[in-house]
Amino acid sequence: MTWSTRAAKLERLLGRLGGMIRRMRYLSSSSGFWQVEGVSAEEGSPETEPPLEVFHGVGFVTRPKNGSDAEVIVAKIGGASGHKVVIASRDREQEFTLDDDDECAVFNSTAVVYFKKDGTIEARSRAGAAAELALKSDVDAIKQVLTTWTPVPNDGGAALKTKAQADLASIPVGTTTLKAE
Repeated sequence: MTWSTRAAKLERLLGRLGGMIRRMRYLSSSSGFWQVEGVSAEEGSPETEPPLEVFHGVGFVTRPKNGSDAEVIVAKIGGASGHKVVIASRDREQEFTLDDDDECAVFNSTAVVYFKKDGTIEARSRAGAAAELALKSDVDAIKQVLTTWTPVPNDGGAALKTKAQADLASIPVGTTTLKAE
């Protein structure tokens, strides 16, 4: 087979593949279908697709904010004349920067759940700072202090204050796995 024959075959193949995977702009959504628009490769004119089915990752659902500048990747399942579906999306206005490798985040415009390399999980607002949460054992220890306290007549609560300060000094320990604000 000559080089020109191979080039001609490759050109025909690329022609058939053209338009099978496209980057488009998100417009709006209802239920599991998204309205998107793109620019026709042939005419250079805007084209709006009928609402397209969205393939999210298993156990994960997302939907860009209406009116955002989110981008989507549309693929034709079954070839050039196939069924169009959205297979990926992103909104650069909402991107979240990770601190290290081996980390991931699930976020929207107001909140983030951040899975960190050290094994901690932070649930917080986008601009917030996470803090350790109390463990159930911390709450149980506080209940124990308060339920075992014996009132001292006519001391005005001084005995309770002294006992609470001593017994609660080491509480709470807090969880080191999940942090939240």
